[in-house]
Amino acid sequence: DTHEDEGNATYEGCYFGRGPLQLSWNYNYGQFVHFLRMKKINVDLLANPNLLLTKMDPPLAMLASLWFFMTPQPPKPSMHDVMMGNWRPSAKNRRAGYEGSVFGPTSLIINKECGGEDSEEPGG
Repeated sequence: DTHEDEGNATYEGCYFGRGPLQLSWNYNYGQFVHFLRMKKINVDLLANPNLLLTKMDPPLAMLASLWFFMTPQPPKPSMHDVMMGNWRPSAKNRRAGYEGSVFGPTSLIINKECGGEDSEEPGG
């Protein structure tokens, strides 16, 4: 059915969260594509973001999650740095209770949930 096919194409072109850490938004897809190209993996996720779930050689969903976990999201630190205690919160963030290896900043890095720290000041 042509109508159904058109609907699927539109659905597949959205940059909603995919993978274990829910890679979302075109800028994250674009940064991940850039990382893949540096590793000589040529996949155009900007044109077909659904490949993140369907391409298994290499398994892009898992790779994207590891990449997102390890990569700083300026001005935010990487989730890895927060969990390992390498992130140094500002005075404002310490007053808010974000100090050490805590969950709040990691949730903020993903999508600014759970009342995380001020996104303009992490690590500052």
